[in-house]
Amino acid sequence: MDAFLAAHRHLIEIATFYGAIAVMALWESLVPFRPSVAPRLGRWFDNLLLTCCNAFLIGPLLLLLGWAVLIDRLADGFGLFHRLALPYAAVLILSILALDLVGYGMHLANHFFPPFWRYHRVHHADRDVDVSTGLRFHPFEAATTALTQGAAIALLGVPPGAVIAFGALATPVLMLQHGNVTLPPSLDRLLRLVIPTPDYHRIHHSAWQPETDSNFGATFSVWDYLFRTYRQAPRQDARTMTIGLAEFNDARYQNILRLLWLPFIGKAPRT
Repeated sequence: MDAFLAAHRHLIEIATFYGAIAVMALWESLVPFRPSVAPRLGRWFDNLLLTCCNAFLIGPLLLLLGWAVLIDRLADGFGLFHRLALPYAAVLILSILALDLVGYGMHLANHFFPPFWRYHRVHHADRDVDVSTGLRFHPFEAATTALTQGAAIALLGVPPGAVIAFGALATPVLMLQHGNVTLPPSLDRLLRLVIPTPDYHRIHHSAWQPETDSNFGATFSVWDYLFRTYRQAPRQDARTMTIGLAEFNDARYQNILRLLWLPFIGKAPRT
């Protein structure tokens, strides 16, 4: 399986990334859950342009370094999973769970470590939540996330196939949870036991800090239940609750240049 996933890596990445965006964009265009606060076309332009900055400025370098380190470490038999005599299926499952737990921990750090919160504010300053919000991350955040995940991959000895499988799972879930859509209540209750649903994650984008600091799960929701960061519902109606950050609610903060400069504006500590 490792060889198959590695051989089809580019196809899997393209299909899961662009496929998930296309499906969610169509869904939320046809049946939007909330009315937009900001003009959708302008938001999408800035959010996608920010994504392009990440992809073209730091993406290739981090990808090159990450894969070089990974291949080198695997060749040396370095990493925890190389020390354990486990079946490949077990390594695959444990790798996916471990990488998601690292992502959960990094998300907590982005909220409670002031220097990290500075750049994570770019994601939360979006005044609406839709699939484009799932692409809206400052280059500093993209870099620290990639380096943290790369370190985890090397230290754990995660096989390349597991890295690809994790990305193929994490990307569609990331797009789904940011979608401006809703699911039937019975389906939502079932799915949120495993993954963050749109109604689950939308609470995390509330402008009220106790809600902002909840529901951190990225691919799996188990960590929120386990570490007691889960919030079932917002205090206000989800259709009308305020999304974003009060200090950056003005439209002048929403253009690409301001988004890139946002980490250096104002105070960072959470209170």
